Amino acid sequence: MIVRIFTASVLAKPLNNAQIVRGVFVYTHLNMANLIPFTKRFESSENLVNLLESRGLQICDRNKAIQYLDNIGYYRLSAYMYPLLKMPKTAHLYKESSTFKKMMMLYRLSSCCCMKQWHNSNFKPSYTHLSIHQMS
Repeated sequence: MIVRIFTASVLAKPLNNAQIVRGVFVYTHLNMANLIPFTKRFESSENLVNLLESRGLQICDRNKAIQYLDNIGYYRLSAYMYPLLKMPKTAHLYKESSTFKKMMMLYRLSSCCCMKQWHNSNFKPSYTHLSIHQMS
């Protein structure tokens, strides 16, 4: 049995099988049999760069790519790799013009849009905006 204690500043309804004990939620049940087994093993950033290259992604600076994967993470960046995949996407093969640099541009555009969204709700980003933003 695993016991986790959560505290909240506002009253809330307990989820699933959590109990309220003196104003604190105590979650006392975690059934490992109901969880989906995790079958993927850890891969180093260098191996992930090799995998991306084998799938057709062009990487000019391997050391920089490894550094980005170490700092940002493969699974976080994978969402920005998705538009660069050929159809069917489940084959995990990249379009001929796909580069690691383009993927990082999409990542930066997303970050830029999040910041702009806080300041200007009329901001509508585009790939052209990204290219101009990268040049300046």
